[in-house]
Amino acid sequence: MGLSQTFGLISIYAISSIINVLRTTTRNSTALAMYKRQIPAFFIMDVLYTSDCEPGSKFWKAISFIKHMHNSSSKGSIRADSNPINQKDMVLSQFLFLGFPLVRSEMCGFHGITKEEREGFIHFWRVIGYLLGIEERFNLCSFPTHKVIDICDILIDQAFRPEIQKKLPLMLETSNYVCTAVSTVIPELTTTFALNHVYNMVQKMRTIKKIPDPIYLETNFIVGFYYKCMVFMMVYLMSFSIFRSIKNGIYVLNILILRTFPIFSFFKYGIADSFINFSM
Repeated sequence: MGLSQTFGLISIYAISSIINVLRTTTRNSTALAMYKRQIPAFFIMDVLYTSDCEPGSKFWKAISFIKHMHNSSSKGSIRADSNPINQKDMVLSQFLFLGFPLVRSEMCGFHGITKEEREGFIHFWRVIGYLLGIEERFNLCSFPTHKVIDICDILIDQAFRPEIQKKLPLMLETSNYVCTAVSTVIPELTTTFALNHVYNMVQKMRTIKKIPDPIYLETNFIVGFYYKCMVFMMVYLMSFSIFRSIKNGIYVLNILILRTFPIFSFFKYGIADSFINFSM
């Protein structure tokens, strides 16, 4: 989920109402602040996907932590005379985690997903959305699978693509902070690749017949070639179970390193600031 979560996050930061809320907080204003915010998000996702959903569990504590973060951001936004997080923002944020895996699955490296797995994935995020305070009538996942997919396509067409095309400086800057932070978990991730790939994913295509060119941001030959190699990996190499197993194993190892001795972060944030004090 690491790459698809990052692609979703970049899309979310293109939405004006969301980026305005985040601009009022200090947790997203610098590269280090984004690192301190996003790395715990990966830890939280690990907890949500591996823990039991019952009161008192790590899962429950993770939900409480997320709600606390939302409340804190909303209060900070109100103090800055801006709008708090509303239902629309929360639904768009729900898209962050399930939108691209559902409607652009191959472009995110997901292959061979069964109907049952897709339905279970949607139900999982329906429950989380409910626990975080999304009203049932707005919950993106409270519909049959085919309607959820159609709604995600509509969100891409009407909400995300127009905003991403604007190339707002704050969105580009924040996306760079995000990719720099996530590269400590996924070393092959670069800002240029991520932004170009997100732009191509919000176009009207669910699958790739030909690897597209990186046209959102200007690239030289080497950067353009790297982009095509990364897309080739996700669209073709990740279709092989052995490659997925290796990739997932490396991801789990990198998460473990970040929890214990984040050596890959030392060169970007310094030794003292690289350690994240996070526990559930």
